[in-house]
Amino acid sequence: MNPGGGHIQSQLRETVELAQDVLRLPAVATPDWADLAAASLTRLGGVHSVCVLVWLRGGAGSPPSLEAAGVWVRAGSSPRENPVLLVRSRVERERRIGALAPPGPEPGAARVGRVSPPTGGDGRGRLWQGFEIHEIVSAAISIDGANDGDTTARLIECLVAVDTDHAGAGERIAAALRAVGPMLGARAALALAPGEAGRSPWLTERETAVLGLLIQGLSVRLIAERIGRSPHTVHDHVKNLHHKLGASTRGELVARALGFPEWAAGRPASGDARRAGAQVEPKAGVSARGTAGAAGAAGARQSESV
Repeated sequence: MNPGGGHIQSQLRETVELAQDVLRLPAVATPDWADLAAASLTRLGGVHSVCVLVWLRGGAGSPPSLEAAGVWVRAGSSPRENPVLLVRSRVERERRIGALAPPGPEPGAARVGRVSPPTGGDGRGRLWQGFEIHEIVSAAISIDGANDGDTTARLIECLVAVDTDHAGAGERIAAALRAVGPMLGARAALALAPGEAGRSPWLTERETAVLGLLIQGLSVRLIAERIGRSPHTVHDHVKNLHHKLGASTRGELVARALGFPEWAAGRPASGDARRAGAQVEPKAGVSARGTAGAAGAAGARQSESV
């Protein structure tokens, strides 16, 4: 019997489960998309915490900007009162002083690197100063070509902090990110696909809640009753959803939300689309639940504040 067989099987199982979690991410840019992406990477053993950064590359001489930052910290891994809030505040500080900038892999690539020890002058290392971590494994994934001058080109950067108690996990985590990185890039490209020119694809919490109810088949009137707003207000949210998701009909809107852009466009999938669909189609139902779940959480958060 191969003594390393059990280890290989365990690593394969972990990578497959990570891929399944990635394919459960919402098919649209919900407000918590980056947080959900960070949480999906916690499937990997030995992870202390994860930070997922969504960069919008600048065009025509404009600098890149940080669109979203998702953070997850393993419970009990830090004596600090609110480690998630601390890492978020450090992301904003390092971005503001120019210590964080997007790396530049080739389109479609998942460039993986390791920073050890995670201290010193690197802005990414400073995100975890004071935490007990061994190293940071990073993956940079260009999600939509990143053509020169393309102001909609984005990049996903995953920063995975390895726990000191699992110092040997870095290579295994790096291998998993190389394998699953393209899937994460494809899912992000689906969620962040541009709608109308000049419109951000990111949904508000209220729009996310309305979209989840539309997926469930509720009418504008019933949605208004459910969220305690007027039908006119709900209609405005639906109109914004059509603009952001590039949908002209209610059916196209739902198809886009469920992760079937070729259905929304009213055409059969091309060869490339079918190959990409092979990654997401088996989890189409999960995609619907992910969007609806995010919508439900958003609605609950807003029920008292809006």
